[in-house]
Amino acid sequence: YRVAQVEQQDFIGSIADVERIFSPMLADLPYEEFWVVYLTSANKVQYKSKISQGSVNGTLVDNRLILKRAIERLASGVILVHNHPSGDCTPSQNDKEVTQKLQEAARLFDISLIDHVIISCNGAFSFRNKGLL
Repeated sequence: YRVAQVEQQDFIGSIADVERIFSPMLADLPYEEFWVVYLTSANKVQYKSKISQGSVNGTLVDNRLILKRAIERLASGVILVHNHPSGDCTPSQNDKEVTQKLQEAARLFDISLIDHVIISCNGAFSFRNKGLL
């Protein structure tokens, strides 16, 4: 039974995998949600956690909570995921600042910030693919 669970576990190899998992949940929401995916060193999903739910144009992100959960689960990496209800995947200045702060904090614990993906009804934006990580 445990072997079957491991084989069915989500694997994140690209932004397409993040989109496959999160677009059905986030793309059409009328408000923002911020999620974190906690990964093993082999990029298998250990845990997905909704960190916050906000308004049509923002949500709060608590870096301490994100890192606490990563440390508790001995995660090797994390992927940040949130949606933009406007349909525009372009990151805001706040999105960029949140990403930079979390990347710096995660480094202190040898945790990699693998990507920050913004989902909308018009597709997705990857900080890693655009060279912002």
